Amino acid sequence: MLIPTFMNPTIKRPSTYQPCPCGSGKKYKFCHRKDEKTPRGYIEIGPGLYAHDVQVAASTLRREEVPVPQWVLVQARRAAHLSAAPEAGHYEAFQTILMTAIACEAIVNRLLEPLVPVKEWESIERKQPVEKWERLSDTLSLDPPLRRGQEPLQSLAKTIRLRNDLMHFKHRKNIREFRGTEIEAEWSGSGFHVDVPQVLSQPVQQTSKENVIDALDPALAGGHLDPLLKILNAVLDHYSEDEFRIVMSLREAISKDVS
Repeated sequence: MLIPTFMNPTIKRPSTYQPCPCGSGKKYKFCHRKDEKTPRGYIEIGPGLYAHDVQVAASTLRREEVPVPQWVLVQARRAAHLSAAPEAGHYEAFQTILMTAIACEAIVNRLLEPLVPVKEWESIERKQPVEKWERLSDTLSLDPPLRRGQEPLQSLAKTIRLRNDLMHFKHRKNIREFRGTEIEAEWSGSGFHVDVPQVLSQPVQQTSKENVIDALDPALAGGHLDPLLKILNAVLDHYSEDEFRIVMSLREAISKDVS
């Protein structure tokens, strides 16, 4: 893009009884004002604005955006791929959940912000990601629309809540208790006695409520990313390409080899 730049200051159209800018010595009213001509030696560069001995310079302007949404989407896909490996554990599942939640918000911010007025975005930006996806769906007139409580947005909302539980960790809610099968104690005349080795050898079962560690099953990791990919593909089908080629770059992030 070429950007012209005026190299000298401008002057405003003079008032009625000021000297005419042409240098004639006459009042503006009795000189160029009466025929609305541009003062001699000046050019008009805007309504009522003149410039003298104008020099114009040109330069190029190129805009680039940092592809953070694309980066985190690729990282989420890579984490989900690693979670599918036989040796995967809690860490790989944790990475998938975390990167999916980050990608979810980064992508919806990138796609929604250019479609709403600047002043309105200031309030929308503080809303939850799920609300933003709903707004983006309505803006693009998706059919069927994205709605909380309905798939696939419902599953994506669960992933975001899990991410919040992990990031705002609570100690007492995440203590797991396991209890073994009870072995009845026997009365021997002097008191109750129990076979300790037998008690210790009994199978145990978790008796505490489910907590975040139970959700970090690598076999379930793909289920966190899939709803985001489904939503994103539907949105990109209706999204108009922009100067940064956002549709193309996000589709490349979806299909990039992460093995």
